[in-house]
Amino acid sequence: FLLSKVAGLKSTPTMVKVYLYANKAFIPSSLEASVSATYLTSKGEPRVATHTLQLPLYLTCRPKAPMKTASCKVILDTTCEAFAGAVSLTDLFDDFLLASQESGCDVSEVLGNNAMQAMGFQLWSPAQINSTATASASPPSPAVNGSASAAVVSVLVSKNAGRYRVQADSYPALYVVLAELERRLIDKVGAIIAAAKSETDIDPSNNALFSGSIVRCTDPLPLDEYFASISAHFKTRQSLVQMNAQLNDLAHQFRLVQKRLLVRFKDKNPTPLSGLDTLLKETYTKLLQTSDSISELQSRLTQQTAELECFSKLIVCMASMRFSFPPNERMLLQSYLCPIIQEASEQGWEETVDAAIGFAVTSSLARTAKESSNTFVKTNIDMPSSLDSLRKNIVTLMDRLEKGGKLSALPPQMPGGSSSNTSSSSNAAVGGVVGAGSGSAKRSGK
Repeated sequence: FLLSKVAGLKSTPTMVKVYLYANKAFIPSSLEASVSATYLTSKGEPRVATHTLQLPLYLTCRPKAPMKTASCKVILDTTCEAFAGAVSLTDLFDDFLLASQESGCDVSEVLGNNAMQAMGFQLWSPAQINSTATASASPPSPAVNGSASAAVVSVLVSKNAGRYRVQADSYPALYVVLAELERRLIDKVGAIIAAAKSETDIDPSNNALFSGSIVRCTDPLPLDEYFASISAHFKTRQSLVQMNAQLNDLAHQFRLVQKRLLVRFKDKNPTPLSGLDTLLKETYTKLLQTSDSISELQSRLTQQTAELECFSKLIVCMASMRFSFPPNERMLLQSYLCPIIQEASEQGWEETVDAAIGFAVTSSLARTAKESSNTFVKTNIDMPSSLDSLRKNIVTLMDRLEKGGKLSALPPQMPGGSSSNTSSSSNAAVGGVVGAGSGSAKRSGK
């Protein structure tokens, strides 16, 4: 939304109420919202003030009885078991439970007596349950493959082991709850560790309890399911291109038949229509059917784009915890795997990510100076005919990160090479590749 003008002075600021609502058509991929204000100073100089805020979890889901079994699971380990056991879920999500209670939901009845160790979160938006079946389905069909229902994410706690299991029937649905759980655990467990450091005489730098990441994830990355989600998204894009080409051909045929009919109607000596009227009706019917198919494909593509964005952020989240990434490495990995793409743009997600990761594995993640010297930046990013290159680059990226590679590292240098020149050119190339698709709004809960 946009406020064209807000009147107010320094002594009398104007308060503007803004109401945010959840978009129930898509799975939320972020709980962050940005507020920007553009104004002129007393000297007429333009200024921009931007603030990022965290939206409440209650905006995207509601309490639900947890599920005991699910097909998609992620386990988080914490260091809090060495101090006082796992932090209970009622302490972690106290604000969420309070907001649900105030809205009229009987939390104790919904969650039962075991809310401290098990809690469910029902998202407002639906999620595709069987993404593998979706990837293998025929692309021309406009119907949405798989069964979509309101996603339920369950969090189960092992109190003594300090372990949290997040599970659902869809990997994209896991992200928003998993990311929020990680953020809250870092705050809570970090406070516990800080208190323990002040109360003990043990040197924190020499003790294993105080070293390493607060939250860890040792689960293997679900790359097979990730590739299935990418394949489903890519096949829908291909189907949309084919249907648009078919629509263009039908429209051209419709105009030609119209012109021939007009010529015959204007002729002084009428001649038989020779079936042109029937051809006109059939072409018009096919035009309507193709337009409806394109509309359904666009809706499906929008849904799959939202799920792919959530899945990509889930991969980034799991990889960051698995490889113990610092914040700067995590931001770099997210910039490679989660570009901001405009749906109406001809440049899509697959070719953008392929170009970005292809540059990363031959620059900062290059194994040898010879491989780094062959770095190639794509200038024309077109829709690929297959996903082989993208799959290979993603597997190579994760393999080198697991072996200790750093996205922020300088690429290997040839003997006598200049590191400063290579660094500046690499940074410029990364900005050109990764930032090529920026410009669209995020599908967060709003």
